[in-house]
Amino acid sequence: MKLRTLHDTIKKKYENGDYNHQNNLGENLKSNREKQYEQMLASTMSVTSLFLILLCTEIPNRYDWLEDILIFLTIANGIACIFSASKLIQLKKSPK
Repeated sequence: MKLRTLHDTIKKKYENGDYNHQNNLGENLKSNREKQYEQMLASTMSVTSLFLILLCTEIPNRYDWLEDILIFLTIANGIACIFSASKLIQLKKSPK
């Protein structure tokens, strides 16, 4: 499907005579991995912020075990954020 969209874009540009100007072509060539890591980074950042907000409330103070679980989940999500960001940076730096 992605290849078909790319083909149609190039065909339209060729028919219009502006096939030498490839301004928006980079957006169409964005890899599935890059999109996946961007979505993963966005979701883990939102979940991490939710856990941090929950840690600041009074609920974890009532139950010690809940505080430990929230701290563990926050750290795990932070590591996932760092992993996704580093993989995304590597994909953007790598030659295509």
